[in-house]
Amino acid sequence: MLKAYCFFMAYTLSVSLSLAQSFVLAKPDTAKLKALQEQVGHAESLTYLYLKTYYKPASPKNSVIFNEWDKERACAFQQNFESGISYAISNCEEGKGISEMVTFPKVSLTALRSFIETLYLEPDNSWVAPLLFEPEEVGCFYEIKETDKNVSIEIFCGC
Repeated sequence: MLKAYCFFMAYTLSVSLSLAQSFVLAKPDTAKLKALQEQVGHAESLTYLYLKTYYKPASPKNSVIFNEWDKERACAFQQNFESGISYAISNCEEGKGISEMVTFPKVSLTALRSFIETLYLEPDNSWVAPLLFEPEEVGCFYEIKETDKNVSIEIFCGC
């Protein structure tokens, strides 16, 4: 009986530990990603290049919209990546700026804030609230949204 109890407790503990393992963001090599962005002529965002570099796509691009003036270049799409990561971008209206959203499995707020500061290197930005990283004037704005199962970064770059 004691043997069965010990086995049951060991099994329960191992299941609990495996379920408790949380997602860890891959540390971005920002210099490498910015160099890659230069190579593609800024045709892809830093966020998208990070995802393509560190995670495998789990789906093709979907909900693709093309610019009216450039039918070869998508101005909006959504794509899923391994580990339950999703990405969406919209840049279809000239002069309206770029909107992106990336959703990760749940990570700590500290890890996500560090990730934002490391990947985007925005010297004019500061944390104006626990979930808002923004410039004083123009530039890129980053807002963290949390749910029970995931965290998202909403990004808007424009004037």
